[in-house]
Amino acid sequence: MEEKKSIKSRLIEKVIIRIATIFAVFAVLLTGAYFGWKKFIKISVEKKHALVERSLEEVSELIVYKIKYSDIVSIKKKAGFLKAYSIVRYSGIIRAGIEDISKIQFTVSEDAMGVEVKLPHCVILGNEISELSVFDEKQSVFFQIAAQELFDEIKAAKLDAESDFVSEGFLNEADERALFAVKKIISALGFKRIYVSFM
Repeated sequence: MEEKKSIKSRLIEKVIIRIATIFAVFAVLLTGAYFGWKKFIKISVEKKHALVERSLEEVSELIVYKIKYSDIVSIKKKAGFLKAYSIVRYSGIIRAGIEDISKIQFTVSEDAMGVEVKLPHCVILGNEISELSVFDEKQSVFFQIAAQELFDEIKAAKLDAESDFVSEGFLNEADERALFAVKKIISALGFKRIYVSFM
């Protein structure tokens, strides 16, 4: 009877030892898998972060909106009986976008599947004259309009045009286009969740 008890207790001991061994091996494998997966995810996040950074660095400034416009400038001068005038038509191109791409901030999610991007608001990047033509001009040898006077008038007209474009929502439209453009750049990198907003 005691022998049967002893065999039974040894059998139970062996079963308990095997179960404990299986649990220990399982715990070690699970811990190894957890830390291995964590390291894999960390490497994946770092790769995605570098990928986003490289993609954005390729663009030094992001022009997202440009409009061509035309205006007419006239200058008239009078001194006694002497008169001089000049009427000039010019075309300009005004551009808006993100001036410095390095100011964009972004965070890659812990699972490397999502990215949150914060953009600076768009600014006027340029307002240049693309074409200039004189419509009508009357000047005498003794009484003329200096080229600098004409350029100063055009410069003032350009600033007025810029101010009008801004008040009509030019920069707001540029912001919308910047959101779309950056989403497009980032989506090409394989992210499933993309959140783009302004700082």
